[in-house]
Amino acid sequence: MRNRAILVLIALVLAGGTGFALLGSKQPATPATANGEAKPAPVEFELIRLSREGMGVIAGSAPPNGFVDVMSEGRSIGKSRASGAGAWEIVLGTALEPGTHILSLITTDGAGRETRSAGVAVVAVPPPPGRGPELKTAKGGKKPQTEDGVLAVMLPRQGEAPGRVLQRPGQLRPTLALGIDVADFDGAGRTVLAGRAGAGNDVNVYLDGRPAGTVKAGDDGVWSLTLPAVNAARHSIRLEEIGPGNAVVLDVDQAFNPAITMAVDAGRAAAAVMPDPAVWHVVRRRAGGVMRYSQVFRTDQGVAAPDDGDAIKVPGILKPGTDF
Repeated sequence: MRNRAILVLIALVLAGGTGFALLGSKQPATPATANGEAKPAPVEFELIRLSREGMGVIAGSAPPNGFVDVMSEGRSIGKSRASGAGAWEIVLGTALEPGTHILSLITTDGAGRETRSAGVAVVAVPPPPGRGPELKTAKGGKKPQTEDGVLAVMLPRQGEAPGRVLQRPGQLRPTLALGIDVADFDGAGRTVLAGRAGAGNDVNVYLDGRPAGTVKAGDDGVWSLTLPAVNAARHSIRLEEIGPGNAVVLDVDQAFNPAITMAVDAGRAAAAVMPDPAVWHVVRRRAGGVMRYSQVFRTDQGVAAPDDGDAIKVPGILKPGTDF
């Protein structure tokens, strides 16, 4: 069984082109508290690599030596034990069926105390070729396109923390160094953007040509910004990355239309994913029936302007203001 797990891991690494390592080689940083004591590792997903058929590897962090259950619809689909560095992984023994799944984590320490992950992973496994999902928009006229792989995105269980893409179909690495990965919003229009830029650089964000805020990318190149109210209509978001000398090193235009996501009919399902040429629309029903919406942008979205100020944009990708 162990040999089979290693073979599956190696096959996924070669197929996906990612630098995933086997358990024990990953050494996540352990943050310290104000008094210098080490904080326990957060309970969260860090990596999902699944084949189109729903088989593969799920990995993350947890308190060192804790026991981890990966849960789906109230049942455990895999168990692991975190290493001394807080890293864990599982190789799925049974494929996730086609459709949308909400995965969460439960860890148990030596005293039997349970901790649940603050985030959940929404995972969309495509149907077999020729058998598309029965999702439709409220108008009933939009049919989802067939996907060539699995989408997995980590979103907050509650609250408004930024989302994080764990896996996209077809392409694992961003095309543009600056861009938006996830937009998460509610019915009132409160929106959290999460994206990428050069580590430590400031990012100016404009909504429909008006300043919406400035945020600094972290050491990992990740940034997030909350917009208080974005109405459900077509918008253009512009990003400017500020480098040394307060110069704009790159700018990107991105179309954004929350109305399309909010019109997706999920029926009675707890979550649903509808793919479009530009984004994946994610609809989630939280506790109490509260609806939450997300758009996960494809890696070839956004229009980047060259550093030399030439008016010619990068060709072959979505223009600002284009309807999805």
